[in-house]
Amino acid sequence: MVALALGGQVPVVSAVERFRIDSEPAGARVFTIGGRVGTTPLTLSERDIYPNSYPPEDVDLYGVIILRRDGCTDYRRRVTRSDIEQGILARLDCGASAAAVAPAVPAPEPPATRPAPARPSAAPPPEAAAESPAQRRLRQLRVIQELHDEGLLSDAEEQSIRRRILEAD
Repeated sequence: MVALALGGQVPVVSAVERFRIDSEPAGARVFTIGGRVGTTPLTLSERDIYPNSYPPEDVDLYGVIILRRDGCTDYRRRVTRSDIEQGILARLDCGASAAAVAPAVPAPEPPATRPAPARPSAAPPPEAAAESPAQRRLRQLRVIQELHDEGLLSDAEEQSIRRRILEAD
């Protein structure tokens, strides 16, 4: 951690942390909100999981990892502060029941892997158009509260972000 002195106040600025993801069996494909990021064992940045910006339609993938391996059930997990500090060991279910559930053809990639449009479209996606500004703010405030509760945002960061959300037009 780095402390900076500004006008008598000493805000704490934490560095972006890196953490390791392992799986049993190894060789699982790892997906985040940004799409496929590699294969286990893998070291990721906290920002790979919790990016500063992301498409609104991917809000359900914010803070989530998905591991996929042929013949195994998908492993999905919301990454917490202790996961970042200790690393993650994902034990995949690859038993006979998982093989029966796992598709014989490759499963489609999580929504985060879809290619970005070459140009922004004129109309928002239907689900975004149906969401009012108040609903969007409420959803954003819930995500911020969850991140704060998990210890991924400090009190000052949470208050600053909350203020920006509430002051937005």
